Amino acid sequence: MKKFFLFSALAVFGLFACKQQSKVLQTVESSKLTGQMKVKLGETVKINLRSNASTGYAWDLGHKLDKNVLEFTERVFVEDENPGMMVGVGGIETWSFKGLKKGKAFVHMVYARGDQDPKEEKIYEVTVE
Repeated sequence: MKKFFLFSALAVFGLFACKQQSKVLQTVESSKLTGQMKVKLGETVKINLRSNASTGYAWDLGHKLDKNVLEFTERVFVEDENPGMMVGVGGIETWSFKGLKKGKAFVHMVYARGDQDPKEEKIYEVTVE
């Protein structure tokens, strides 16, 4: 029974992960872009996003990265100043990506709770020079 439960939980998680990151974005209409960035080959570009995990929402990749051009390297959360020691304070989530090969890639970020539809989406065009 325990093995069945574990397998079921992994299967559900796997389906969710596939739903969120189904394919690599090849093109995006310029009107849908949040921003455009340039990074030199071998260097890192950072995307800063407002976040508050206490709400149940979290940032994640909405589509797979073009791993020939960009590589995800790090995700760091820095809480806002909180002198009153309040619970549920938001902050800034910083996602870092390294330029691997000259070209363009799109970073599609979604702010969602579990498997619900995203509350917010951002798409960045990153050019590796």
